[in-house]
Amino acid sequence: MSLCSPVLRTMLCGNFSEGSSREAHLEDVSSDIFKRTLDVWLGKAVTLSSVEELVAVGVAADRFGMRSVCERVEAALCNAVDADVSIIVDVFNYSLAASFEKAATFVREAALDHFQELCASGKMLEASVDVLDAMLGSDELCVDREEEVLELLGRWSQWQKGMEEGARLLARVRFGAMDGEYLRTRACELFREELREAVSAHAKEALAALKDAGVPGGRLGGPVPSGLNSVRRRGAGVDWAMHAGAGGTRLRGHEHQVSCLAEAGGHVWSASYDGTVHRWHQRTLACDLTMKLDPNAVFSLCPFRGRLVAGGQGGRLTVWGEDGGLERVVKALTPFFSIKALVASGDRLFCGATNKSITVWTVRRDGEWACERTLRGHEAVVTCLAVWRGKLVSGSEDG
Repeated sequence: MSLCSPVLRTMLCGNFSEGSSREAHLEDVSSDIFKRTLDVWLGKAVTLSSVEELVAVGVAADRFGMRSVCERVEAALCNAVDADVSIIVDVFNYSLAASFEKAATFVREAALDHFQELCASGKMLEASVDVLDAMLGSDELCVDREEEVLELLGRWSQWQKGMEEGARLLARVRFGAMDGEYLRTRACELFREELREAVSAHAKEALAALKDAGVPGGRLGGPVPSGLNSVRRRGAGVDWAMHAGAGGTRLRGHEHQVSCLAEAGGHVWSASYDGTVHRWHQRTLACDLTMKLDPNAVFSLCPFRGRLVAGGQGGRLTVWGEDGGLERVVKALTPFFSIKALVASGDRLFCGATNKSITVWTVRRDGEWACERTLRGHEAVVTCLAVWRGKLVSGSEDG
């Protein structure tokens, strides 16, 4: 017992009553959970009988300072979400409540990806206020229409009957991205009487912004005051309408949201949450190569030393040559974390990640990749990187 836990070692070997007793009474943990926690520490497989029970094992392990057990429990929760998206909300609820940071970060990304599916199944109605707050405030929320976010919140407030929580979450909705007529006639009807005044206030502010922008009957096309129209992720095609000479052509091929674009070797490369990278010829706009990283989503692309580097879920850097041939996979982070941003400068590649850090990579003379250093300073996920006037500039969800 003393070997598995520093807390138990202090209890049993220190100047406490348990040290001289044949029994030790552990409060707030059942005998079954404690036995299973010991089994995991001894190396037995971590199986998921229920999310609640597995989280209880993790909480017990954290209480007794059994870090190896905590890590295995969090890994098991992440694997369970990969295998069954229907448990995303349950795992997210428990992970936040139990302060399982690694699992919560992983599951949050999955929840943002599968938001519409979870809404359709009704699972989002079971989300805690903290889960909804973490999701609805994110630009990475995958939704086709902002009206769907408001409609979910209306159903959730009816289901949970939480007036204060509902009013708090309304501030996360991008009212300025909604249709003007919808705001006038439909928005307030979604909510109980107690919340309609708050909804009306948000709707009026958005309608005033729409009027000022000269589009009183439509949606705003750009940022407006108070962040009412911050763009969320939506759509599955690469839209070329904003590119000179593209003629408004829309390229399709990805099965999920497009996450990033890069130009390299006379081609445009696109990556997606479907785990693929497509190569598009700049002149003909034809897709002439598809590379698959399934099951991991790709979040970032960057040309580097005549190669293309991709970063995404699983903490790995995938490197292709000019011909699209796979050259190597670099394990940059532990599998719990994801690489969200890449930028190259000279012989260095900078990687921003969900663990709040920026790692600096170089290629040695023997061709091996080496992490030169790790930069820390952000308090949340690093979302973007750029090199400007010889300086590395980084952005984060910490604002």
